Amino acid sequence: QVHGATRFAAVLQADPRLAVAIRSLGDALPGGRNAVSLTVENRTAGTLNCRPVVHLARNAVTAAYPAGETGLAPGTDTLSLPYEIPGAGTWDLEVALEGEVDFRAQVELFLPTLYESAYGARLPASTDEVGLWWASSGWKVSRTRPVPEETAPAVEIKAARGEAEAAQVVLRPTRPLHGLTATATDLTGPHGKVLPADRVELLRVRYVPVTQPTDQAGAADWWPDPLPPLHQPLDLAAGQNQPLWVRVTIPEPTAPGRYQGSLHLAATGYEVTVPLEVEVFDFGLPRRPTCTTAFGFSWGNVVQYQRLEREADQRRVLDLYLRDFSSHRIAPYDPAPMDRFQVTWEGLTPRFAWEDWDAAMTRAIDTLGFNSFDLPVQGLGSGTFHDRREPELLGYKENTPEYQDAFGAYLRGIEEHLAARGWLNEAYVYWFDEPDLKDYDFVMNGFAKLRRHGPRIRRMLTEQPEPALVDGPNIWCPVSDAFDPDRAAPRMATGETFWWYVCTGPKAPYAGLFIDHPATELRVWLWQTWQRGIKGILVWQTNYWTSEAAYPEGLQNPYEDPMGWVSGYSAPAGARQAWGNGDGRFLYPPEAAAAGAATGPVLEGPVASIRWEMLRDGVEDYEYLVILRDLLASHPELPAGERQALAGLLEVPASITAGMTSFTTDPTPIEARRLAVARAIERLGGKGTR
Repeated sequence: QVHGATRFAAVLQADPRLAVAIRSLGDALPGGRNAVSLTVENRTAGTLNCRPVVHLARNAVTAAYPAGETGLAPGTDTLSLPYEIPGAGTWDLEVALEGEVDFRAQVELFLPTLYESAYGARLPASTDEVGLWWASSGWKVSRTRPVPEETAPAVEIKAARGEAEAAQVVLRPTRPLHGLTATATDLTGPHGKVLPADRVELLRVRYVPVTQPTDQAGAADWWPDPLPPLHQPLDLAAGQNQPLWVRVTIPEPTAPGRYQGSLHLAATGYEVTVPLEVEVFDFGLPRRPTCTTAFGFSWGNVVQYQRLEREADQRRVLDLYLRDFSSHRIAPYDPAPMDRFQVTWEGLTPRFAWEDWDAAMTRAIDTLGFNSFDLPVQGLGSGTFHDRREPELLGYKENTPEYQDAFGAYLRGIEEHLAARGWLNEAYVYWFDEPDLKDYDFVMNGFAKLRRHGPRIRRMLTEQPEPALVDGPNIWCPVSDAFDPDRAAPRMATGETFWWYVCTGPKAPYAGLFIDHPATELRVWLWQTWQRGIKGILVWQTNYWTSEAAYPEGLQNPYEDPMGWVSGYSAPAGARQAWGNGDGRFLYPPEAAAAGAATGPVLEGPVASIRWEMLRDGVEDYEYLVILRDLLASHPELPAGERQALAGLLEVPASITAGMTSFTTDPTPIEARRLAVARAIERLGGKGTR
């Protein structure tokens, strides 16, 4: 297996006295081994003096890298022209031989945002031997990017009570570092208040090998994504960046103000202190987010990979996964996979056993803050655009009176119980996925039964509004690139709700969920959600770790193969059809269970990803906007000018997203707007958690 790239050089000016061949551009990456290699044949009988130079241009940014005067003797010479690339984007690289000769050739280079280098700040403890710097969590740091020139006195994090925020501390040693450890101190704030060290989590940013880019936004390289805990000391390779993820979670009773502490980094022959400053805003986020989330979760994958045979082990690990979902403000489709409600039948009359399910759901909703769950409905049938399963209950087909009586009693019993528990606003029925036109009659028949027997239960469909589907779902959930505001507006006006989703599509230039896309995309997606009046987000799976088609004989190791391969949809065993890197995978199994290789149970929770963290940041950004909106509504006394200025902060600026395919790959505009909204909330006295 090989991978690489073909690049074309446009010869802008040829010199008949020379035969020039461009052999290589080197790495052509920021911080890489960058040198244009030329072979130049002087066809004359005398020496020709020349000035080799590499020019780079991108929009208004230009740079020149002269190699110094050289004499080209008759015959063939090899020249090496070093250069640097300032950052990502599309660059015009021009190779020129000037002076007595005149040769120019131009190559277009496109570098994905992985290779951006115009961000971050060098920390005081940085040395020539070990570069040390920090950056926003909204960047994916390549292994090769150079240490930034800009400096900063400390790592800075800003967050509200109940919020989690992160930054990255990056080491780039010129020699191998062995046995690196990292610890945090308590942080001291106003009037001696303390933010305890155990609220600062230090994780390792791990890289996965992307060999098949998802689309044109990606590149074959090592991409950062998993965030495993620092269980063991790290060994760092020379000449490579190793980021540490510094995540701070603010307890709800924390006093506002600035807190100061430090991180202690130590390895063999190396020890430094990194100042850490955390500002706590004077307001809190609710445990239950306003933006509805609905994400798939395969409990079976967890059991299989982590070899969980005993019920006690399963319950222990399930609790760790559910807590992780909760801390990231994401609701799984099914938060009670080990405690589903049971139904027995006395003839055509259902008898429900709710006790275990009720206990699990009470904890999920009241304690963990989940704001939705997918309600299973027997006998309704199911399907996708690919195939379907016909309705049947107790062995009776849909057109029989026995089916009608049993299904009606069953659904009425569920609706009555949900109403009694106060869970009608959380439950939804997701029974058919992505229908084609050929499926619309089937889908509408199912929705008609739901409306007739359980009219208060919400009905969700992953499809855009179509005339033939009106009066079927009351939650529309199109894929993001199929959302049409003009078509949605009439349905919104009737009180129907809109969610939207991303999955294997859309791909670039849309904001997606892929590993080899900019880190900002999933956070931008939530700003786009707010901007369009959409109330929820959905993703089909969070721990899609393996494909039975791509790995028919064993389990995929998602750390070694980051691709989400097709499974189902009649994909034959052994077929490897790509959905996209990281598709359906925001969580990783514990490293000890990476491919089901553990010999015994692995009693650990999931490993988060950068994309999982960005989703949480986006949901929290959405919550900031909700809080400001509600505060403005509660302050009618504000002067008109001030109200207008504060209300303007509820608009999403073009610097964050100007359209579905035009948005920032730099987290700075998002962070600046979030800070402005936070200051407005504080100005309006937004103390406490709603």
